[in-house]
Amino acid sequence: MKNRFVPILALTGVLLAAAACSPAATSPTAAPTVPAASGSNSTTNTTVAPTTAASDASTPTSESLAAPAATSTTAPAAAASGDATGGIAQQAVADCTAVTDPNITMPANSNQQQFAAPQQVIDPSHTYCAIVTTEHGRFIIKLEPKNAPANVNNFVFLASKGFYDNQVFHRVISGFMAQTGDPTGSGSGGPGYDNIPLEASGPLKYDKPGVIGVARTNDPNSAGSQFFITFGAYPSLDNQYTIIGNVVSGMDVVSQIKIRDVDQDPNANSVVPEKLVSIRIVDIGAK
Repeated sequence: MKNRFVPILALTGVLLAAAACSPAATSPTAAPTVPAASGSNSTTNTTVAPTTAASDASTPTSESLAAPAATSTTAPAAAASGDATGGIAQQAVADCTAVTDPNITMPANSNQQQFAAPQQVIDPSHTYCAIVTTEHGRFIIKLEPKNAPANVNNFVFLASKGFYDNQVFHRVISGFMAQTGDPTGSGSGGPGYDNIPLEASGPLKYDKPGVIGVARTNDPNSAGSQFFITFGAYPSLDNQYTIIGNVVSGMDVVSQIKIRDVDQDPNANSVVPEKLVSIRIVDIGAK
């Protein structure tokens, strides 16, 4: 499968170095440039990175668990509160910064699952929050289903199945972005499909740190499971890579993700990649 990546970008003909926060080389077609994902989930894309080369249910908020629906176009109906295997938690809080870790367990080896296609599990009118736990702590993403309904649904579906648990940040470029979502850790793995369409015509831009983009190959409609988190503004990625949300809490944790520049560092493969411990989804309703 092709690697999915976000290329380190070239501005006005000048190739920006990865250290200078430019997206990976010219096209994410080969190795994940920025968010290049190979196969069904690579970011082999064309973002321009230098071419060289996402506990306790004891919370003060009300919570119920919704199991992913098979084909519904609305959010899945809530199941009984309490422990559950997989699913989406529901909490009555004001915004994503107030969500707490839901008590959701996942089946063993959940990150090795393969699917034919994502089920429809979100209500695009609702706000979804992703709690991402890493080796250094947790950060929270506010997802934007109105901006990218198909891609956010795909992300939520995979996270609700435990697909992202115990994966790694396989491609991390200083000043540019951290890429993950590949169960093989090679940049070319995915969830079994790679046809989620590009949704990049909305108002959201790569104008700050903490933007969550979707990795793909050179085919705009080839997203799978890989995604990336920017370390700075990257306007060259605008309208090229789907944006599914942004970090609203814990950017200090994001900044601690271990650098592993597989694009330009010949010794990068000897660096043990940082683990993505888990991603849990919380539906906080229509806001």
